[in-house]
Amino acid sequence: MKVNWLLLVLVFLLLSVSFVFDLWGEKERREEIPLVDSSFISKDAVAQPMLEARTKMTKMNCDSCHANIVPGNKLKTSEPMHADIVMEHGKNKTCITCHSRTHREKLRSWNGQEVPFSKSEVLCGKCHGTKFRDWEKGVHGRLNGHWDKSRGEQVRLTCVACHNPHSPKFKPLEPAPGPHHIHELREFLKTVNHSKKASTGH
Repeated sequence: MKVNWLLLVLVFLLLSVSFVFDLWGEKERREEIPLVDSSFISKDAVAQPMLEARTKMTKMNCDSCHANIVPGNKLKTSEPMHADIVMEHGKNKTCITCHSRTHREKLRSWNGQEVPFSKSEVLCGKCHGTKFRDWEKGVHGRLNGHWDKSRGEQVRLTCVACHNPHSPKFKPLEPAPGPHHIHELREFLKTVNHSKKASTGH
């Protein structure tokens, strides 16, 4: 009897080892999941139209040239600083619709009030009122940081952080890849007998 018990224990141990180290059968093959491009999880705006423009314009003052230029009603794209400007903003076809006529380092509201570039959203809101209200509530636009301000900083990006003020419509964007399934769903679906379910009515 003792021999039989020892034999059973030995067989049990051998089977346990074989299961733990998967000595039998084929190993499960899983599809490798590639890492998502870091640009899709960046906290930056999806478009940064004014970043290059700011870099180019910070080295000079607009009034250094415009102080000696009589403002007109036509965009002068022949000037080197304006060569890349394309006006596609509804009925706003001239510079002085938004820019101050006498002080080009400022914007100009519809009532003649000058608005600094740092507060450009105030000017945008004069025409785009509903979007401006959504932006104030955090529904429209990009909000970085913490919803609970007691836990950290909250940064709300302004209109021109995403939209080019001269051509605000978004250009086509590359969509982020879809989520990967944890289980091999596609392989599982191949094994499902749909015809049997259909015939039974379940």
